Amino acid sequence: MGLSRSSFPTGQSCSSDTNFDKVQGHLNSVTRGIEIINEPTWRKLREYIAFAEVTPEQCFFTNALMGLQPQVARGQLRTSKVFRQECQAFLNEQIAIVEPRALVPLGPVASEDVLQIGTLVPSLPLLHPYATIRHADLAPSEGRRLRQFLRNLSGVGA
Repeated sequence: MGLSRSSFPTGQSCSSDTNFDKVQGHLNSVTRGIEIINEPTWRKLREYIAFAEVTPEQCFFTNALMGLQPQVARGQLRTSKVFRQECQAFLNEQIAIVEPRALVPLGPVASEDVLQIGTLVPSLPLLHPYATIRHADLAPSEGRRLRQFLRNLSGVGA
């Protein structure tokens, strides 16, 4: 696929989501040269990692499904078997290059895709951050689960 180690930052954990954005959102990010991370999903994800006592710089963020929604960046991405297999191969290659100590799939679709690639990297599926927007207590809870998972990987107690 032409990926190289220098193309990716190495990180302490790898978080995967299910799609990037809507088409216009992606074009806006390309024009700006950076993605705006103040959207509700990013705000909740930053809560997860703050409660986990991890900084964003210690993470590598990617998507299990690399796709764009036509109009709205919410909802299930329409896929095919071949598309999912290609995305899984790309995710697997990213994991091989980054060598994360943990994978944190967000939501059931990303969790299923991480299972499908059969990686030996320890993983902790969490609720997709968007699912916690209407339930304020869920983001801290998921963040604490992540903190304990990472501490267990490091051999550090609670």
